[in-house]
Amino acid sequence: MIARTNTEAQEKQQCPPLQDLGVLLQASPALAAGVCDVPAPQQRELGIAGPAGIISDLVLTSPKHQAITGLSLRCKQGIDFVLSCVLLLIALPIMVVIWIAIRCDSKGPGIIVQDRIGYRGRPFKFYKFRTMYSDCDDRAHRIYVKDWMRNRPAKNTAVFKIVGDQRATRIGTILRRYSLDELPQLFNVLKFDMSLVGPRPALPYEVDNYAPWHRERFEAPPGLTGLWQVSGRNLLSFEDMVRLDIEYLRRWSLCLDLKLLIKTIPAVIHATGH
Repeated sequence: MIARTNTEAQEKQQCPPLQDLGVLLQASPALAAGVCDVPAPQQRELGIAGPAGIISDLVLTSPKHQAITGLSLRCKQGIDFVLSCVLLLIALPIMVVIWIAIRCDSKGPGIIVQDRIGYRGRPFKFYKFRTMYSDCDDRAHRIYVKDWMRNRPAKNTAVFKIVGDQRATRIGTILRRYSLDELPQLFNVLKFDMSLVGPRPALPYEVDNYAPWHRERFEAPPGLTGLWQVSGRNLLSFEDMVRLDIEYLRRWSLCLDLKLLIKTIPAVIHATGH
C-alpha cells in the first residue's frame, strides 16, 4: 500500500507546473492570443493573470486539485440537467434543420455515435452531427492526433482539428467552424455522461498515448465547453490543453462553470481558435 501511494504521488508530480509564465508563453503563443483580449476585470474573475493572459495565480495558492465527487458532483449534474433541458428546447428546431441539411448534402446518417473516454476513465457513447463523408476512415486523424500529442511548435496550423480536412462535407465545414456539430452532446449531458463544462472528451486512441499525469484530467466529467475552449481552443498544444484541464480542477466551482459558459458564447460566435 505504501509503495503504491508513493508511486501515485510521483506520477502526479510529473505534471509540468504552470507557475513559470515564460515557459508556458513560449510553449503556446496561441494560448496567450486566445485570452489576451479578455478585459482585465474579467481576467481577474477567471483567474487569468499577467499581460499575456496566462493562467497562473491559483496555481501558486492551490498546488493540488481534487476530483469532483460526492455532493459537488451531484450539484453540478443537477444544474447541467436543468440547463440542458432548457437549451435543448431552444436548440431543437435548429438541430432539425441541421439534420435535414446534412442528409441532403451527402449520404449517411445525420448524427453519428463515437466512443469516447470520460469521467474516471469510463468509456461512453458520444453523439455529434456528422461532418465528414460516411465512407471515410479515421487513420488520417489517428496519425494527426499522435503528431499533435507530441507537441509540435504552436503555430496557426498546429491545431487539434485538421486544417482543410478533405474528408469534411460542405455543411460539415460550417458546422465545425461554429461548433454546431456538438449540439447533440446535450443528450450526453442529460445522460450524465458529460457536463456542460469540463475537460474535452478524450478519444480512445488518444488515451493510449497518455503519460500518467495526463490522466488527471479524468477527475472531472468531460464537457461541451471548458477552460480550454475560451483560452485558445483548437490552437492549443496538447499539453497546454491538459494543463488547462488540470487547472480547471484546481479552481472548480459552480460559479466558475457559469463564467465559462458565458465566455463560450462569444468564442463560438466569433469562431475563436478555428
